[in-house]
Amino acid sequence: MRRGFVLSGWLLAAVLIDLTMVPRTTGGDEPAANFLRRLGRFHGPSINSRSHESVRSAFREVVSAASDSTFRVLVEGTQVALGTVVRSDGLVLTKASELDGDVVCADRTGKRWPASVVGLSPDHDLALLKLETANLSAVEWAAAENPPQVGAWLATAGSSADPRAIGIVSALPRRIAMPQAVLGIQLQATREGAEVVFVIGDSSASQARMQIGDIVVRVGAVEVNTPDEVSRAIQSHLPGDRVTLAVRRNGNPTTITATLGSRQHLGNQAQSEIMESLGGPLSKRRAGFPSVLQHDTVLRPRDCGGPVVDLDGRVVGINIARVSRVASYAIPSQEITAVLPELLRGKYAVPAATIDQVTGRP
Repeated sequence: MRRGFVLSGWLLAAVLIDLTMVPRTTGGDEPAANFLRRLGRFHGPSINSRSHESVRSAFREVVSAASDSTFRVLVEGTQVALGTVVRSDGLVLTKASELDGDVVCADRTGKRWPASVVGLSPDHDLALLKLETANLSAVEWAAAENPPQVGAWLATAGSSADPRAIGIVSALPRRIAMPQAVLGIQLQATREGAEVVFVIGDSSASQARMQIGDIVVRVGAVEVNTPDEVSRAIQSHLPGDRVTLAVRRNGNPTTITATLGSRQHLGNQAQSEIMESLGGPLSKRRAGFPSVLQHDTVLRPRDCGGPVVDLDGRVVGINIARVSRVASYAIPSQEITAVLPELLRGKYAVPAATIDQVTGRP
């Protein structure tokens, strides 16, 4: 039975108005990158925006049950994600790649519990947390046979009465391939090892100030001797990963830390990052998922990991990534209910989680 949720005429009109107008030209000689940076500083919802509190409050009843099952996930006192209660005895799912320290969960009253990582599903970027508490309110998943369709409204539950954000389904569940990480160098095999013979401009290697003649001897914890070994070590990571490389420069050992780029943006990394993040910061991991439901909700990375519901309040998934100005991803409920029993049985148990294990990186 549907709840008969209805938006008033003025509210529906306000929601459908898009007041975001970007000029086609800067009207002068200003470099595009500088203009985009300035444009990115303007934020804050107007009354005609879906993000405005008067619009979000209209969806309060829709998220009421899911909000009781939503926790804030904190690392060193700062919120890094939301968490979804999946079992009443203190089990919470959240976004794994944002966890890089001691984890604490806070409910909507502000009460906090230390949390330990007891399971990981790297393919889904999900971490299972255990809180030493009981009698929590677990979410109820939507039935797999009735998934939301393109054009359907969704609301992201938060730790308050109003939804964190609202949006519309823009694409049905599909696989998002793992992108290929690149450093931006050309190597050749020499007696000394894998020698850098070319550094691509505006690449990760260029930004990390790698130089022609550098000999790469280690990528992260992996020792390398040939160009192929360097390539395999780099491609075992994701774009956006920070990797420390040990190199010999003019016979002297040194270390270089580089943030890996994506092959599709090779040589145009800085401007691509600006374009992608115009609507705000993006999630560290935003690809390589077996199935995602795409919607146009404007999320912050720290809003991922919590439940997203349809207009009947049914939990249709867990938000997993903000990927662009107009796109966010959620792991569909049918995907979660398939992997959750394996997590609960300990198939992906993490007895002593390290940062690399928590982020799902090789």
